[in-house]
Amino acid sequence: ACSKEIQLYALQRLAIMISPLAPHLGEECWNLLGNTSSIFEKPFWYEVDKSALIEDTVSIAVQVNGKLRATIDVPMNSEQEAVKELVFSEERVTKHTADKIIVKEIYVKNKIYNIVVK
Repeated sequence: ACSKEIQLYALQRLAIMISPLAPHLGEECWNLLGNTSSIFEKPFWYEVDKSALIEDTVSIAVQVNGKLRATIDVPMNSEQEAVKELVFSEERVTKHTADKIIVKEIYVKNKIYNIVVK
């Protein structure tokens, strides 16, 4: 058997956990447990680590003549020359560009690298 304090703590945590899914039920349970303030007055676990939201890499699509041939992960805001090196190291890309004349290369930063061949 548990002490009353442990039972109260467990029931309060249960009310906190159900409150995002069933806010009215969570609030009612919270008040029945003897709390006078709203369960939503202060956040209990909603502490966001903003540094975790910043992406270091981005996946870009690599197309040859408008057809998706690969996706590669590159550092965010990479310049075209650095991305070009990674693109042409991909076997699926070199297979479709070998023995062909590259007419145009289009790079949209953090989105797509498109190669037009003849």
